[in-house]
Amino acid sequence: MKKKAVSPLIAAILLITFSIGISVMVMNWVSPLANTNMEKTGHMDDTRNICSTARAEIISVGIVFGESAAITIQNTGDVSINLTEASIYNKNYDPCNLDFDDSMLDVGDFATAKNNTCNIFNNCDDFLLADVVSVCKNVIIRFNNNLENTTNGCRSS
Repeated sequence: MKKKAVSPLIAAILLITFSIGISVMVMNWVSPLANTNMEKTGHMDDTRNICSTARAEIISVGIVFGESAAITIQNTGDVSINLTEASIYNKNYDPCNLDFDDSMLDVGDFATAKNNTCNIFNNCDDFLLADVVSVCKNVIIRFNNNLENTTNGCRSS
């Protein structure tokens, strides 16, 4: 008695087709559930809308050698933004992390981020850049201009 079996190539094609079919069915079943949850919370649209008009800029940078550093930020966008972190770096990429006086920045308002124990700068030439990051991915503020010498430190012009 001769029995014929399905060739290995046909079996592999059938297995792949079956797997893709099951995957599509599961995706169609799960996708509406995920969208419903996002719509209920409103998170998806709110974040996209808020972040599309969010803008800010670093107004000033100040350093007191061996002591402290500060950054002043202004919200120049159309919505309030939440600032998450601020750092100032020297030429060796050593960071000095700064704390905000108020991380929620309303339209047109200013916030200050400072560190009273920042001792990574010995002169103005040590300054590399200052970064401020917000909840919105499109709002990353960078300041990398030269600083001017003052009596005991340096500041932006």
